[in-house]
Amino acid sequence: MTDQESQEQHSPTEPEDVKKDEGVEMVEVLSPPVSVAADLHFTDHFSLTTPSNAIRSRANATSRVYENAHTQIILDEVIDDETGKRHMTLKKIGDSSARLKFLRACYSIVTVFWSGFLAVFCLMMILFLVLDLTIQIGATSIQEANNANFLGVLLSVPVMVLGMAEALVIATHFVADTWGGHTLIRNFMLGKFHVVVAEWFSFVLYLGLPILVMCFALITKSDTWWETTSLTWFGCMCGLYVVFSVAVVFYEVSSCLTIMKNFSGDDCDKPISLLKRSILLRQQQTYSGKRLSTRMALGALSARGKTWDEAVNVRESISIYSRFTCWIAGLRCFELFKKLEGDGKRIYTLNEVRDNNAYVTRTSWSLEKLFCRTGNSKFVAVINGKAMLTPNQLRSSFACAILGNILIIFLVVSLLVWMGAGTSGVLFAIAASAIIIYPQMKSTFRIYGMAKTYNEAKGLGGKKNGESVGMYEVTDTYRITELNECTCWILFAIEIGFFFLWPLIALFAVDNTSIGFLFFVVGVFVGLRHYFDPSLALIEHGSIKLVDEKTFPKDEEGDYERANWQAESRLNEVVGKITRSSGMYLWIAIFGTFVFVFCFLFFAALRFGNDTASSTERQFVPDFSYDGAEALPYPTCRVGSNFGTGNSDTVQMIDYAFMAGLAYSSTDITQGELNGWFGPGGGVIPTDQKEIVDEFRLRTDNYSSAVVFKLFTFEEEDGTDAIVAIRGTTNGWDALADAQLWGAAALMQGLRLVLPLGGIWTPIMDYLIDAISSLQSHSIDKVSFYKITSDFVNELKDSGNYRNVQVTGHSLGGGLSIITGARTNTPAVALSGPNALISHKTFPGVTVEALNTLTFNIIPDRDIVPRLDDVARLYQKIECTAPLNDVAGCHSSTRSLCELLYQCGNGPIGSQFRRPVMCDCVTVFGYEEPTQTTGMSFAEACAQYE
Repeated sequence: MTDQESQEQHSPTEPEDVKKDEGVEMVEVLSPPVSVAADLHFTDHFSLTTPSNAIRSRANATSRVYENAHTQIILDEVIDDETGKRHMTLKKIGDSSARLKFLRACYSIVTVFWSGFLAVFCLMMILFLVLDLTIQIGATSIQEANNANFLGVLLSVPVMVLGMAEALVIATHFVADTWGGHTLIRNFMLGKFHVVVAEWFSFVLYLGLPILVMCFALITKSDTWWETTSLTWFGCMCGLYVVFSVAVVFYEVSSCLTIMKNFSGDDCDKPISLLKRSILLRQQQTYSGKRLSTRMALGALSARGKTWDEAVNVRESISIYSRFTCWIAGLRCFELFKKLEGDGKRIYTLNEVRDNNAYVTRTSWSLEKLFCRTGNSKFVAVINGKAMLTPNQLRSSFACAILGNILIIFLVVSLLVWMGAGTSGVLFAIAASAIIIYPQMKSTFRIYGMAKTYNEAKGLGGKKNGESVGMYEVTDTYRITELNECTCWILFAIEIGFFFLWPLIALFAVDNTSIGFLFFVVGVFVGLRHYFDPSLALIEHGSIKLVDEKTFPKDEEGDYERANWQAESRLNEVVGKITRSSGMYLWIAIFGTFVFVFCFLFFAALRFGNDTASSTERQFVPDFSYDGAEALPYPTCRVGSNFGTGNSDTVQMIDYAFMAGLAYSSTDITQGELNGWFGPGGGVIPTDQKEIVDEFRLRTDNYSSAVVFKLFTFEEEDGTDAIVAIRGTTNGWDALADAQLWGAAALMQGLRLVLPLGGIWTPIMDYLIDAISSLQSHSIDKVSFYKITSDFVNELKDSGNYRNVQVTGHSLGGGLSIITGARTNTPAVALSGPNALISHKTFPGVTVEALNTLTFNIIPDRDIVPRLDDVARLYQKIECTAPLNDVAGCHSSTRSLCELLYQCGNGPIGSQFRRPVMCDCVTVFGYEEPTQTTGMSFAEACAQYE
C-alpha cells in the first residue's frame, strides 16, 4: 500500500521550529511497543488520494475504510464489553473484479496510445524547428541567411523541449490516473460538481460516446466503422487530456497564490500583489546564492519526537556561482545582491514538506528495491529492534549495488564490442555509464557506512532491544545572498523577451504559423508553471498547511477539516507526481538527445556539404557466370512488362538494383559504369543525361538542393525509354530529409509495436501522421526532396520525348522513388527504400491504389530502412549474408546486387540480358566464386584492377 495515514494522539505536538532532516535516515524502533492512549483521533493524511470513511456497525465497533485503486484497507476497532479494552485489527480486502480491470484496461490502452502519439508529435516538432534553422541560416536554395530569425528559432528550442517534457509528464500521470479509476479527475479535477456528474462525464468520454459511434457505424453498414470509432475514441481522450492538463495548471497556480496569501504577514490579498510575489520568489530561488550544510547526527527517538546530540562531520559546500554572488554583494556593485545575516534563510526540501518517508524493514527489504532507488530518495532504514535490517541484508545491498552496476557497464561494453565499436567508443561508454550510476552508488555507500559507523560507535551490533537511537545524514540548504527586487524584474523581462517574444516573432516571420501558435500555447503553459510553481512556495515556507483555503477550527461535522484535507491532498498529489516528477528529467534527456542528434546532422551537413559522390569504379569481370540458385529463385528476378525498358517483355531486377546504386557514383565515372554493366549483353547501352538534369535544376532554381538524381536513357529505333535514379542517404542533409519524410511514420510504427494490441490503431495512423506533418512550415515543405523529383519526372513525361519513364533508387532514393512514382503514376522500383503506405496522406497526390500497383520494393533481411512505414502490396524479400553484428551490412546496395546476381544469375552467354560479375561479391561479401568460362581464373581477372 503506497498511501500513508497518520495517527494523532492527544498530546503536545512537535514544535514547528524543529528542523526536519533530509537524506538517508537510520532509526531504531522501540521494543516492546509503546502503549497507546485509549482516546485516539484519526486524521486522514494528505498523502491519501481519497478520504477515509468511518462506519459504525454496532455500539462498540467502528470501522475506518481507506480506498485504494483496487483494494480497501479497513481498520476495525472493537471495545470488549467485559474488560473495556480496545482492540484494533487492520485488514486488506479486494475491491475489484476481472470485469472492472478489463474495463479499465480498455480505456487505459487508449490513453497510452494518446500519450505515445503525443511523444511522437513532440519529437517531430523539434525536428521541424531544426529544419527551420537550416533554412534561416541560408543552407538551402530558397532564401538567403537571416541571422535574427535563425537566433529566434534557436531560442524557441529550450522552451519547446521543456514544455513538451512537462506535457508528457502530465500525460504519464493521466494514464496512471485512468488505470487507478480516474481518482484525480473525479475528486479534484471535477470536484466542484457532484460526484455523480463527474462519474457520468468520465463514462461518456471514456466509453459511452465511442461505443455509440460504433453502433451507428455498424447499423449503417459502414466499411470504415472501426476507423470512425477509433478516431472518435482518440478525440475523446485528447479532449479529456486537455481538460486534465488545464486543471493541473489551474490548481498549481491557484495553490501557489493561496500559499503566498496565507503566508503573507500583511493583509494584502490583491491578485496583482500575489502574482508579483510569486514571480519574485521564482527569481530568488533561481539566482540567489546558496550554502549546503551536510552532517552526521546521533540522537534518540522517543514517542514525543526526536532529540539529537551534537552533529559530527559537518561539511559545508558553496558553489562557484554562490561564491560569485557573495563577492558581488561584498563589492556593493549597484547592490545587485544582498548578503543575508547569520546562517542565512533555511530552504526546506519537498520531502520534508510532504512528510514523505518510506521505511525499510527486515520484511520490506529487497535487493531490487534498494538497487532501483534513486540517489536522492529519502527513506528510513531500521537498524535496531524487532524490525531491524540484518547485517546480511545491509551487506547484500552494498554488494548488489556494486555488482549490479558493474554488470550494467559490462553489458554496455559487450554490446559495443559485438557491434565492432572502437576503443574510444568503449571508453566513452564506460565513462558515461559511471557518471549515470554514480548517485545511486553514492547512496548505497552512505547507507552501509552509516550503519557500520553507528554499530561501532554504540557497540549495539544489531540488538533487538534497548533505547531507540538514530543516526542519519542531514543536508540543509541555506540562502546566503538575495537579489534586489529591481534586478529580479530586469531578469524577468530578459527571460520573457529572449525566450518567448523573440522566438514567437521569429516563427511567425519565417511563415511557420502553425508552430508559432503552438509555441505561444507552450510558452504560456511553461511560463505559468515556471513562475507560479507551488513547490517553490512550499520549500520556501516549509508547510503544506498553508494551502488550506479555510483556517477555522474543526467543528463537529468536520466540514473545514475535510475541505482542508482535500486542498492538501490535491496539492500533494499534483506537486509530488507532476510538478516535481522525476520523469521530467527523463523526458528532457530524451528530447535533449534528439536535439543533439538533429543538430549534429545539421552542422555535419554544413561542414561537409552534399557533394559526397563516390569516385570508386566497380570491378566487372564479364567472362564468369552465376547460374542462379539450384532451389526456386526469387520469383521476381524478371519483373513484369510494365516495368520494362525497350521492346523486351521483361527486364532483370538486377538492372534496377545496379542503377539504384549507380546514383551514388560521380558523374565522371557514371557512363563508364553503364558501359561496363550493359556492354557484355550486346543490347542497348543507356546514356547518362547529365546535361538534361543540370538544365532542369538551373531552370527551376534547385541546383543547390541536396537531392541528387540521374537520368539514364535507352535509345532504340522505335523510341527512347528513361529511368530516373535517385541517390540515397550519404550526408547530413539526406539524414534530415529521411527524418522529415519518415520520422513520424517510423515513430508511430514503434509505438504500435510496443503497445498491447497496437495493431488496432493502424486504420487511423495515416490521419495522425498527416496531422503532424501539416504543422511543418511552408519553407520546409518547399525543400521536400520528393517535390523536385516529381517535377522532373512529370516534365519528362510531358515532353513527349520518351516512350516509357521509370524511377528507381536505394535507401532514401528508394523511398523518394516510391513517392515520386505514386505521385506521377510512374512505375518505380526501390531497393531498401522506406515505404509510404501509412504516411501517404502527407504526400499530395499519393494514393493507396498507386502504391499497391505502381511501386515495387526489394527488401533485404535484417535491413530496418525498408521496414519503415508499412509495405505496399508489391515487394520482394531477399536474403542477407552479413554477420548478425554488422548492423548496417544488410543495407548495402552492392551486397544486395551481389545477392540478386547469385540467386537470379547473370544471364546466359550471348543473351541481351548477360551482365558481368563483380569482384566485390567474392572478395568483400563472401559469395562463392562464379563459374569460369575462359582460361583465366577469377582471382587473376580481379587482380587486373589492382
